[in-house]
Amino acid sequence: MATTYSEIRVRRGSLEWFQGENRVYGPGEPLHVIDATHNDWLSGDGVRDFNTLWGDTNAIAGRAATSATAASSSASAAATSATAAAKSASDAAGSAAVGDAAVAGYVGNASSASRAELDKRYAGLGGSPVSGTSVYRQRYAKAKTSAISTFLSKLGARHQTPCDIVIIGDSYTEGEGATARAFRFVNAFRDRIRAFHPTGGVAGGSNYLTANPIIASYPKDPSGSYTSDFRFGFGKRGVQLAAGTPITFTVSATSVRIAWLRDTGTGSFTYSVNGGATTTVNTSGAHADGQTTTIAGLSGVTDTITIALNSGYVIIEGLYVYNGDETRGIRVWESGHFGWTAANFISTPSGGTATDWLAHVTNVQPSLVVVELGENDATKVSAATYQSNLSTLISNVKAACTAAPSIVLVAGPERNNTLVEAWANYVAAMKSIASNDSTIDVLDLTTVLPKVNGAPAGWYADSVHPSNRGHAEIATALVEFITP
Repeated sequence: MATTYSEIRVRRGSLEWFQGENRVYGPGEPLHVIDATHNDWLSGDGVRDFNTLWGDTNAIAGRAATSATAASSSASAAATSATAAAKSASDAAGSAAVGDAAVAGYVGNASSASRAELDKRYAGLGGSPVSGTSVYRQRYAKAKTSAISTFLSKLGARHQTPCDIVIIGDSYTEGEGATARAFRFVNAFRDRIRAFHPTGGVAGGSNYLTANPIIASYPKDPSGSYTSDFRFGFGKRGVQLAAGTPITFTVSATSVRIAWLRDTGTGSFTYSVNGGATTTVNTSGAHADGQTTTIAGLSGVTDTITIALNSGYVIIEGLYVYNGDETRGIRVWESGHFGWTAANFISTPSGGTATDWLAHVTNVQPSLVVVELGENDATKVSAATYQSNLSTLISNVKAACTAAPSIVLVAGPERNNTLVEAWANYVAAMKSIASNDSTIDVLDLTTVLPKVNGAPAGWYADSVHPSNRGHAEIATALVEFITP
């Protein structure tokens, strides 16, 4: 039976044609599949159904998997049409060798309205269709190999050791504008990079769940009552436990690590799994962020982790969540904070130090750090001040790592608010930092996403934040940027 893909991307040399978030790599490389939950990335154009936009999915040329019958078809039979001609034995075996005729054959099965929609989308975003076809020039930027060499080395070794990625940012990183966590760019990026670079036998966990999710539109996880504490943990989004009101996380995991603050005068907490016996953890001691307690042997399906105050006061920061990726695979750690700037991530909190939260960076030793900051900075400080603060943050991150990670600075789209200076100045500040450090590069989303003011319907959820479609585009651009 043929495998049906929800989304297909075809690349030939420097040209690319695609529908959705999968891609066909060069000859001999496999087509990776994104699950069907992400097949509405064009929903901003009012298009949700694959068949409506693209015609008969069974007519797609260059699909990596075909039926056994198609796989054994002779060359003469395959030559009966342009589409069939592309379905070579190599394609059937999982190769992705695709020619222009295959693309043309497939496009011939799409309605004229579908092709017009493709043309409209690319015309609006600076795409360059090749005359007479629907093959499009590659429009996603690529990072300098020298800048991401540390990451690429770890990516290549992911079958033996973890390849860790930390994403530091503001409300974009937290996911504001997406209708669910699954659609925010951090999650979409994590799922796609894993799909493009799978690790055999490793499903991969959600990796980090903050104890204090700020996005009001998401279901509250963990459930329970607590007092916010914006001083410690990834994204500085911890909580102070309240007496008599435990917090409960629901996870799909093989193991988790509860992250908490150790300090003089703090008390203890208890945890239990699925309502079972409780275990007590003492948090008192010399001040140190990023302490963890491991709970192993979870089901890998659905488990509840309940954490309750036992004595004194306790700061819980979140959960490290693993699903078979405890020792290998690609892991993505979210460190976003709604409304924050680079200055917030280098500030000294009450009762702590400016670098306390970086204990979590030390814990995971990332090979890649993505910094998505600047949108809020531009409404508060000059580009020069932003550049100084961002440089300090980068220095602090590097100091927290044994080996200097690759760093990608993400320049977002221009928001629809009054800025201290032109947004281009803040983008230039990022590029200035990168020009003086060979381990840093800039992903400039101003060439990918339209400005918020005047953007076509569907790109943004409000005057600042991307919609599901915008988040999906950020994820795709980031995956493309760090993938050679």
